[in-house]
Amino acid sequence: MNPTRTTAAPTGRKRVAQGKEQSGSGVSPLIQQNNQSRDGSATFATSLSIEPDDFDAVPFNQHGGLGKAYQLFGEQLPKLLDELNEVLAA
Repeated sequence: MNPTRTTAAPTGRKRVAQGKEQSGSGVSPLIQQNNQSRDGSATFATSLSIEPDDFDAVPFNQHGGLGKAYQLFGEQLPKLLDELNEVLAA
C-alpha cells in the first residue's frame, strides 16, 4: 500500500467491496474493470460517486469508456450507477 494515500481510500475500497457483495444486479463487472487500476480505486475513494461523465477519464476510458459500459449493461447502466452511488454514499 502506498503510504502517501489518504486515509479515505481504505473506506472507499471497503464500500466498493460491500456494494459488490450486496448487489446481485451485475455491478461487479464494472467494479472489477475499475479495480484493475489503482487510479480507479482512488476515484471511488475520493468522490464516493460515479457519474456517466467519469467514464471519459482514466481508468474507465482505458477500458472502453461509457460506450463499453453501455455495451455491457445497456439500459440498466443508469440504474446500476444509482445503486452503486447509493452504496458508496452510505
